[in-house]
Amino acid sequence: MRGIPADTPAANSVDGLAATLRKDPVLVSPLFGNGHTTQVRAGFHHLIDDAGFPVYVVMTTAPAGLQAGRPADELATLLHTRLGDGVYLISLDATGYSSTERTFGDGLPSTSVVYSTNTKMTGDSGGFNKSVSQAGSFARDLDVMIANGKITRKDYDSYATSQVWRSPPEWDPVGPEPPTTGDYVAKGGLTFVLVAGAVFLVLRNLMRWRETANPGRVAAAKKRREQAALANAAPDLAGLRRQVETELTAVAARLGSDAGAPSDERAQGSYDNARRLLERTGDTERDLLDLVGALVLTRIAGRALEPRGRKQSRLYRACFFDPRHGEGTRRRSVPVAEATLAVPCCPACAEARAADLTPLTVRRGRRRVPYYETAGVWASTGFGAFVDDLWQEVGDDLRERRR
Repeated sequence: MRGIPADTPAANSVDGLAATLRKDPVLVSPLFGNGHTTQVRAGFHHLIDDAGFPVYVVMTTAPAGLQAGRPADELATLLHTRLGDGVYLISLDATGYSSTERTFGDGLPSTSVVYSTNTKMTGDSGGFNKSVSQAGSFARDLDVMIANGKITRKDYDSYATSQVWRSPPEWDPVGPEPPTTGDYVAKGGLTFVLVAGAVFLVLRNLMRWRETANPGRVAAAKKRREQAALANAAPDLAGLRRQVETELTAVAARLGSDAGAPSDERAQGSYDNARRLLERTGDTERDLLDLVGALVLTRIAGRALEPRGRKQSRLYRACFFDPRHGEGTRRRSVPVAEATLAVPCCPACAEARAADLTPLTVRRGRRRVPYYETAGVWASTGFGAFVDDLWQEVGDDLRERRR
């Protein structure tokens, strides 16, 4: 039975959600439909009709009562107890940070065939493709399961070009590259370059005058320049490792001084996983994100050990754009898909123009991209911006790496 209207509100309980799925196994709220919710639902129904096994698609806000750590996994388990075996594709966050693909039951396709196929098709990104929406990723993975991995390159790539399944235009916080002299010459001649240059000098001097007229603005501008220098310079990985080791030693001393007292799970877990990250990393650029992650976990552990009741004892969250900036004491709204997401950030990032943001970048081929445009635990959690128990997510990731 497929009579659920497009504007049906998300069920506010697991039982209510299960009842909805018994009527229609596809529940996609408009927030997740990329502007094509009706077509997205129809596309999932078409795939399910060809599947030959039970499939449940849930893309909506989380019902009440789920735990904060891994709500999508928990919901999959709870729905399985109510609906039975099948493939469960669940997303509770339009950013894709809280999503899961789970298979329950013998004889059903394993999600491992999805990972191996995605790795074969996209290289070491494990299926990460920013041109495919969250719904598109679910549909493509379901297509892979139905074909048992024998999907053609043409069919696989079609999800990135389909109007229904592709991602909306990407928000670029770094901004476009500035036009070069050659660009101007090609479009209008050198005279236009000279005029544009003169205008630029006037505006730059005006902005400098405005900054010097306000000491607070001067300090903020100086901080932004320092962060830009940090972002553009080659990362000092050896120095970063020394910084982590120094702070981790201080946390270890505090943990040791509380011997015999009940241990704080967040402090101990964050400390342990920060130590594990240090043990498995070196001083090459491929270790950058793990070293930054170890720094964040160390500071989470230190904050968790502070006396209860103090204002500073709240959960430590690093600046989303670059955790090396320090604690995210402010928040900034950024567009993600069709939603707007508020992320923790340092004061300089909170006040900077979009074009002046200096996110932590990693090398991808010949260019550098913001870390949150890559795949992995650091991008999916925003270094703790989107989860309360980063140490658990990192622990799961380290176990997966060992396997």
